[in-house]
Amino acid sequence: TTDLSYQDCLYDPENQMYLCLDSVLNDSRCPSDAICIWEGNAEARFKFEKYNDKPILFKLNTHSGFATDAIIDIYKITLIGLSPYPTVEHGILQKNYRAKIIVNRNNPARSAI
Repeated sequence: TTDLSYQDCLYDPENQMYLCLDSVLNDSRCPSDAICIWEGNAEARFKFEKYNDKPILFKLNTHSGFATDAIIDIYKITLIGLSPYPTVEHGILQKNYRAKIIVNRNNPARSAI
């Protein structure tokens, strides 16, 4: 588990891979100081890039009704949180967002011989 700030990147030197929090595309989560009938959703865009490969942009969401994880190359990337949480009074600047993610190596199923 790790946190990524806005436009911050993780680097895997062994596989020459970067994973970056590109931006938060929308944040309709229910403000922490409001009463809502739906918890809402925030959608974050990430950029995955390997040396000599074209960058891959993909979106992950905070609400489980939408995609919260993605498998890219040999990695499974899961968004488990996005902070700060919105309030009624204050908007959130892109530069203040932090995504909490889990990055696991995706082990392809091995066939039995």
